[in-house]
Amino acid sequence: MRLIHSRFPGLEQRAPAVDLCTLPTPVHRLDHISRLTGADVWIKRDGETHAELGGSKLRALEFLLAEFAALKKPIVAYGPEASSWLLDLAYFGRGLDLDLLTFPMPMTAPSRHKKELLEAVAGRRLHRGRDFPDFVLRFLHSWIGVAGGRAELAPAGGSSAISTIGYVNAAFELADQVARGLCPAPDVVVAPLGSGGLVTGLALGFALANLPVELIGVSIAPWIVSNKGGVFRLLLQAAWVLDLASPRMSPLLVTHRFKGTYGLPTPAGNTAVPSYLEDGIELDPVYSAKAGAAVLEFARERKGRILFWHTYRKPLLNNELQK
Repeated sequence: MRLIHSRFPGLEQRAPAVDLCTLPTPVHRLDHISRLTGADVWIKRDGETHAELGGSKLRALEFLLAEFAALKKPIVAYGPEASSWLLDLAYFGRGLDLDLLTFPMPMTAPSRHKKELLEAVAGRRLHRGRDFPDFVLRFLHSWIGVAGGRAELAPAGGSSAISTIGYVNAAFELADQVARGLCPAPDVVVAPLGSGGLVTGLALGFALANLPVELIGVSIAPWIVSNKGGVFRLLLQAAWVLDLASPRMSPLLVTHRFKGTYGLPTPAGNTAVPSYLEDGIELDPVYSAKAGAAVLEFARERKGRILFWHTYRKPLLNNELQK
C-alpha cells in the first residue's frame, strides 16, 4: 500500500492508482558536489521510477491512468513535441483512446531523442502541429469533442488535483527515508517547477509529514505556466481531494533566474552538467541541468544540507517500446 493511502484511509477509493513505479527511489549523498560547494548535498534519484522510461511524471500518471480508465472517454492531451509527459502517457496508456497534440519546441540531442521516441510509441495517435498556429487549429478541433462531453481534456503537463497526490506520496517517501536513517533531514529541497504538480505535492506533503524544510522551485517554463500562484491553486485543489479542512505547505521560494529560454540550454546549466557527472548523475540540458545549476548556487549560498530532487532518466529507444 502507498504511504499516502495508509495516511488517509478511504483515499484509495476516491483516488485509486495503477502500479507503474518502482518505489522508493534512491537517495544518497553527492560527494563531489558537496566538496565543490562546501555544503552537504544529497540527491533524490526520482528519475529511477522505471527501468525503461522513468522520471517523476510516472508518479502522477499512476493516479491519472486510473482516473482516465474510469471516465471511459477518449482523452485529448497536448504539449511540446519532446514532452516526457506525453511519452509516458502514450506508452503506459496504450489501452486508452488517446489523441496527442504537439507543438514545436527548440531541439537539443536529448529533446530530439524523446521526440523520435514519442513518434514511435504514439503512432497514429500523435497529431503534430507544423507550427504553433497549426497546433492551435488542431486543438480547437479536438475541443469540440471536449466541450460536447464526448472527450476529456488531460491536464497540462499531467498536473491536476488527482495527479498531485502522487507527489504528496513522494514527500511522505522522503520523510520515511529520513526516519529510517537513509539520509539526514534536509534544510532545503530544490526541485524543477514546470506544470507545478511536483512542487505542489512536495510542498503539501512535507508539511503533512512534519518535515521542516524550505522548498525551492526552479522554474523551467514560461512565467505564465510556472509561478507561485499556480502552485497555491493546485495545492488547494489537492487538499480538497485529501479532505483537508486547513491545508498547510512548507515554506516555498520560486525562482525564475535559471530558466532562460524554454527548451534551450543555459550557460549555467551547461556548466553544471560535467560537475554532476563526477558523481555519476546525468542531467538533460534543458530541464534538470537548470535545476542542477540552482542547486550549486543555493548550496554555496546557504551551506547546510541541500537535497536535489532529480527527475531525469534518459528514455530508452528499443524494439519493445516501439510495438
